[in-house]
Amino acid sequence: MAISTTIGWMKRVDETGSVEPGQMSGHKPKAISGDHAGWLSRQFQVGDFTICGLAAELAGRGLNVDYHSVWDFVHAAKLSLRKAWLLANAIAPKWHGA
Repeated sequence: MAISTTIGWMKRVDETGSVEPGQMSGHKPKAISGDHAGWLSRQFQVGDFTICGLAAELAGRGLNVDYHSVWDFVHAAKLSLRKAWLLANAIAPKWHGA
C-alpha cells in the first residue's frame, strides 16, 4: 500500500469520521429548468439564434450556463435547430427523391 493511500484515508477519517468512500457519481440536476427552460423552448419558435447567443441571453436573464448546457437542453428536448429555423421562417422542407 502506498503512503499516499494511507494519508488519503486518514484525511477522510478526519473529514467524515469514516474511511468509507464518498459518492462516485449520481444525479446532477439540469442547469436549465423551470422558467428558463420554458423561455428557452419558446426561443426555437421566435427566429434566428445560435447556441452561444442563447447562453448569453440566459446569462442576461440571471442564469449563467455554458454552450454545453444549452446544447444538452436542446438535445434532451429533441429540438432541432434546422426544424426551429423552418418553423420560424415558415418554410416547408423540400423532399428530394424518387
